[in-house]
Amino acid sequence: MALPILQVPKHELELLSSKQKVTYRPFLVKEQKVLMQALQTGGREDVVKAVIECAEACTFDSVAIEKLPFFDLERLFLFIRSKSVGEIVPINVRCDKCNEYSPVDLNLIEGMQIANAEGKFGKLEIRDGYGLIFDYPTIVDMSYANRLQEDKDVDEVDYYYRLAKRCLRGVYNGEDFFTAADSSELEKDAVFNAFGADEFQKMKEHFDSMPTISYDLDFKCVKCGTDNHLHVEGLDSFFG
Repeated sequence: MALPILQVPKHELELLSSKQKVTYRPFLVKEQKVLMQALQTGGREDVVKAVIECAEACTFDSVAIEKLPFFDLERLFLFIRSKSVGEIVPINVRCDKCNEYSPVDLNLIEGMQIANAEGKFGKLEIRDGYGLIFDYPTIVDMSYANRLQEDKDVDEVDYYYRLAKRCLRGVYNGEDFFTAADSSELEKDAVFNAFGADEFQKMKEHFDSMPTISYDLDFKCVKCGTDNHLHVEGLDSFFG
């Protein structure tokens, strides 16, 4: 007779972007180990790969994880994390005054703040019936964006243009729609190079209006007693 296998609990979460309901389970020990190893010894690409593989396994390969909007994947991942090793994550945070670290407990679910959850993203009217259609950035797109932010040779304009090119689904002009799927980089460059300051600002505000997940923490430094406030974002802050 075969040995009985422990049944893993299943949970359900509704995605913000599509309202699709996703069934998920907690991490298994082997998956937690891969995630921690990627975070501690791997590069950004290793962490992205580990997050994708873990999320795929924990959603029973029922969701195209690499195509999920980044904020949906981040939120899903945090819910998976909370069901795996608890909602409370102990993190060490640095004092603004003395630079010493203090232990703080972060509640992944109760403390979660979602900005622009009801925001509309996709269609951006530029002028006179001409506009762009964007897809939400994925985790791969945001990893690329983070690399751009670290590049001292990339200014704000270049950053937003490069991210917009990656997410561009197409261009509409009146009733006509032109897909970007088969367009060359030069053709996409021509679209954005025609923008003036007003058009760039519209696009920047469009991308800045995407939903974001964050936490605000207030803590007293264990060394100097200074009251601190910390705004936390990013998946790597929540491993523990």
